[in-house]
Amino acid sequence: NGNNKNNNYNDYVHKYNHNNNENDYYNYNYNEYDAHTNYNDYDHNDYDYYNNNNNKYSANNTTSNQKVLTALQAAGITIIRIFITQIFANTKSTDSIGTLDLEPIAIGSYNDAVLNQIDTLMYRATLLGIRLQITMHDRWVLDSTWGICDVYCATYTTTDPITGVPNISQFYTSSSATAAFDARLAYIVSHRNPLMGSRAWMDIPEGVYSFEIENEAMGMSNGVEQTGDLMWWCIRATQLRKVIGNSQVLIGTGGGQTFETSLIPQNLGCEAIDVVGMHSYDNSESYFNASLYNGMQSAKDYGKRVILQEFGATSAKDQWVAIVASICNSLRIPWMPWEVSTVSLQSDYEFWTDDAATWAALTQYAHQAI
Repeated sequence: NGNNKNNNYNDYVHKYNHNNNENDYYNYNYNEYDAHTNYNDYDHNDYDYYNNNNNKYSANNTTSNQKVLTALQAAGITIIRIFITQIFANTKSTDSIGTLDLEPIAIGSYNDAVLNQIDTLMYRATLLGIRLQITMHDRWVLDSTWGICDVYCATYTTTDPITGVPNISQFYTSSSATAAFDARLAYIVSHRNPLMGSRAWMDIPEGVYSFEIENEAMGMSNGVEQTGDLMWWCIRATQLRKVIGNSQVLIGTGGGQTFETSLIPQNLGCEAIDVVGMHSYDNSESYFNASLYNGMQSAKDYGKRVILQEFGATSAKDQWVAIVASICNSLRIPWMPWEVSTVSLQSDYEFWTDDAATWAALTQYAHQAI
């Protein structure tokens, strides 16, 4: 019943706005954080802890999305991370319908199809107490790593004539590229969701946890370091802050490829950045212990939030999720495994409920973090 859905949603928004204290979103100091005491004016005070990646959610069909959201809610997940990028239909053996990028033909020529898909996902997720972490671009389309070269790749990426290695550094240094990319980010956060009062995404804090500048910007490409100005994230965040103003939706980096490239001082010390994402696919427990402790200490030193945004394994996934989640819970660091999918792939990172051991680990440690 459409009217009942709207009434339920309006009740949720009223409850959120009534109980949320805006000051809880800013002036954040990591060593004061406790899932039970901090954010104590917000009914869903555990929202910052239980997270999950799936860059295909926005491209899934409606039935699959509802199935995934319901399963994640039962597992204790309250934030999911999605990408705005082109996704092929049936990617990773799923029933994904696929989607185009926001700028499928030319830079600055926007096609809202992917944003409209996310509108529906956002509405359905919010009714289940789940919010979105929206990553607004994927660095891996700049060098066609997964077979997709977007308009920024086509315009700014060059290829070494001898080695054949793509060079993406111009995307991070060209003034025309950064201006166009800033316009993309502003367009995304200003998009209005007709299912949620026609509000701009930046004005829907009960639906959007954070806007992420880019997934794993710069870093290595085919063994070659692709480094531009390390202030790039901060400059983008500063420009975005001018657009969203005092929005309660946070601004995040989107993470680096490693702990070391994630926790750079240019990001930690940037006033406009709220959340510093950490990524690593190393499978050393001692390395994770040391790196996560360093992340926690950096959060305390700089007054930032840190999130372990990507980690995973291609074998013994249940054991690795348990190990990493246990460390994160002890340090009060939110964690997001890569990745939940509707099809478990035994030799890849994807897992679903039919991988009973990994799903049990996800559920156990999500609930233990409450």
